[in-house]
Amino acid sequence: MLTLVAGFAAKKAIENRQYKKHNRDQISKIAKGNPQAALDFAAKYLKDAPGDLESLYIRAVAYSRMNQPDKAMEAMQKALHLGLPFERFLAGPRDLMATLYDHPPFKQLARQKNIQLLHGPHLGSVTDTRARIWVKTAAEVPAAAAISTSPKMTNPITTTTVTTSRNTD
Repeated sequence: MLTLVAGFAAKKAIENRQYKKHNRDQISKIAKGNPQAALDFAAKYLKDAPGDLESLYIRAVAYSRMNQPDKAMEAMQKALHLGLPFERFLAGPRDLMATLYDHPPFKQLARQKNIQLLHGPHLGSVTDTRARIWVKTAAEVPAAAAISTSPKMTNPITTTTVTTSRNTD
């Protein structure tokens, strides 16, 4: 079972605020049926920045979409070696990564890593008596949240256990 504990993390400021936009645009090209354009963009970007993790991610997604799982796996392995978390690949977009997900070496690596939590927990609709908690998991798994005012999590309030669902993540 996945148990969530509320916590906080600081985010490092991104120097180039348009960096995210470039990568988002490439994923959009892949989704619209033009993975080659995304591969061309990534190749050009990687010439100037050989270790760019998001460009390697884009290559993995594009090759997956093009039904080339070995090339997708190769791009993913390079990105992992350079430090991109495996969770990034598990998170999807799931429809574009289907070929990679079905590839036996990917399945084996996913089993070895046994990662469940991909995103979250995120809180929303917070009032004085309730809050909604959102998480994204790699598979549908039982999940519950434990909340406490104590940093040591003594006497936590625990939510009902629910099963995560790909339909609502």
